[in-house]
Amino acid sequence: MKVDKRNNFNNNIDLQKFSVRSNININLTNSTEATIRFQSNFDDYTGPLDGGNELFTKVMRTSSVMFPKYYPSPGNSTSHIRFGNYTGGRYINPYADMVKGYRTYSRTLVLAQGELKQKLDFITKGLNAYGLISTTRYVYSDAHRNYNPFYYMVTGYDPDTDTYSLWPLNEGQGTEYLNYRTEAKDVITTNYVELSASYNREFNNHGVSGMLVYTLRNENRLISKEDDLQKSLPYRSQGLSGCFTYAYANRYFTEFNFGYNGSERFSKNERYGFSPPLE
Repeated sequence: MKVDKRNNFNNNIDLQKFSVRSNININLTNSTEATIRFQSNFDDYTGPLDGGNELFTKVMRTSSVMFPKYYPSPGNSTSHIRFGNYTGGRYINPYADMVKGYRTYSRTLVLAQGELKQKLDFITKGLNAYGLISTTRYVYSDAHRNYNPFYYMVTGYDPDTDTYSLWPLNEGQGTEYLNYRTEAKDVITTNYVELSASYNREFNNHGVSGMLVYTLRNENRLISKEDDLQKSLPYRSQGLSGCFTYAYANRYFTEFNFGYNGSERFSKNERYGFSPPLE
């Protein structure tokens, strides 16, 4: 994008992305395996206040003949750009919106996870245990820096000297400095725990298997645009699920599943539920 040299800042598009990933598997013993996973993404962006779609929409809604994008300042008569506008400066000037400032955002995502797999053949053959702990942290911040454009309109033209007169439309509202405001400062942290035990064994024509899984999830949200008390509270849930199967001669099968799960989002007496319901 072409940058207007009369601005003392660069609002061109600059996006930098960095990613780091690591996966480590460790055989602690012949029956114990540990896994450590780490992933992080970092995004840093600087660019115009409006995106391409927004700017194109403004162009399509603006008259191409009512006023120019800006008026020349002969002899550097002003220290600011004299943007064109009409009738109180209430019209959209896409060029002014494109060059009047820039926005920056920073986005960080970090994921760390640890797993442990354990064979329990010393207790009984076919029995295994699994554990997982993970934490995810998402951080986003967004800020805008811009000045308020000075808008002008033509009030007269002298054909003898080929000069025109300009009238300031917002002399009291325009600024020659960059202000600063934050648009978002969000932090979301999610912790997750999963523990499971599984069993799979065959005895002649009989096949027996089963699994129990316990999960616990906690999410803390600090969202700048969420000023509601309910939305600001942590999200917490936990549950126990199970699956048991029996097969005879690989021809006849039966299976039973259940789940007992709960969330703090429900009232105290209705916080947990069992499925399928026992009636």
